[in-house]
Amino acid sequence: MILQLSQFHFPDDPARLFPDSPGRDLYLEIGFGDGRFWPQYLQSFDQPPNYLGVEVSGASMQKAQRRLERLNIRNAHLTKLPALVMLDAVIPEQSLSAIIVNFPDPWPKQDHLEMRLLRVPFFRLAASRLKPGGAVLLTTDHEEYFEFACREAQESGVMAVERGTPPPAALETKYAVKWRELGLDVQHARFTATAHPTLPRPDIRP
Repeated sequence: MILQLSQFHFPDDPARLFPDSPGRDLYLEIGFGDGRFWPQYLQSFDQPPNYLGVEVSGASMQKAQRRLERLNIRNAHLTKLPALVMLDAVIPEQSLSAIIVNFPDPWPKQDHLEMRLLRVPFFRLAASRLKPGGAVLLTTDHEEYFEFACREAQESGVMAVERGTPPPAALETKYAVKWRELGLDVQHARFTATAHPTLPRPDIRP
């Protein structure tokens, strides 16, 4: 289902968003593209978690929704929202099992670094929304951004960094296939929350 901003509460109860599967783990994917990752990643679970996907491209969202419908994946919602708005305003504290970020825009120019998502403020916000043991999962082809994100996670003071092998589903996304055909490697890290800071919320009124 595609949800509009007006359909959310601030913050929102996952049980309200997923009345047919309350209490299940909740995963958030940031920048889901054409939706290839989640259907394949689901195969690694005995019980499908609830899923929220955020994307800024309307065309990508429509493609992803058609894919979810074709595969009969029901407990999943997509929305065209900036990731930080979703995390800051909608997601309750300590409610997410994981935040998935596959192939984020690296904003490679020096004067564009402040546009990168994976910086200290993001990691602190993410840690406040993750359950104990929850993690941010990053897969990227951009080695410099990968090292930058690992440093930012460490500097946040609320994340442990574990480098490793990406889940197979991350290697089948649109960008992963593109980079693999070009002979490029991908990097993967799991940023596990070690603390859950309480942060002020934005004042969003109906």
